[in-house]
Formats: sequence, structure tokens, C-alpha cells
Amino acid sequence: MHAFHVMMLEDTESHVTPYRACRMRNINIDKFNRFRTAKGQCGVCKRLWNQAATDLCPCVEKHTMSHIVNSRPLTKLNGRLSQLHSADDEAIAWLTSYGS
Repeated sequence: MHAFHVMMLEDTESHVTPYRACRMRNINIDKFNRFRTAKGQCGVCKRLWNQAATDLCPCVEKHTMSHIVNSRPLTKLNGRLSQLHSADDEAIAWLTSYGS
């Protein structure tokens, strides 16, 4: 194997994408994607799909996927959505425990 290929392999192994982090920890990527795409089990989406009468959270803000991560007192992640995208240990722990 050429040195260039070895260097590429080493670089690839050291970079952990959110998808790889989810797979390494055996976490369902669908849950991660719901927050990444802002299309999940939130009040706004449920209202859009005619599954809820209101799109408000009990804390009286719009219940969006970003609200769940960024500002909802019961569920917020301290590093906000950007931390979830980084897929560090705290974000993965939050993702694992959310909704259980």
C-alpha cells in the first residue's frame, strides 16, 4: 500500500462523523435524522400532519425539533443543536435518553 493511501486511511479513521458515532454506539440513526432535518415528533409537524390540535409546547412556545434541543426546559441539550451535530459523548447520551 502506498504512503498516500495509508495517510488517507488514518485520516478517515480519526474523523468520526455523526452517522459513524451513532453506528459505533448502536443508536438508531433515524432519531438523529429527525433532529437534523427538523421533521419529527414535534407539535409543529404533528399539527401539519393533522395529528394535533395545536403546535404549542406546554411551555407556550412553538414545539419544534430545534425548540426541543435548544430551549425546552425539560429536554434541552446544553450545547444546543450544534453539539448534537458534533455527536460527542454528551450529545449521544442525550439522544439515547430522549423519548425513553
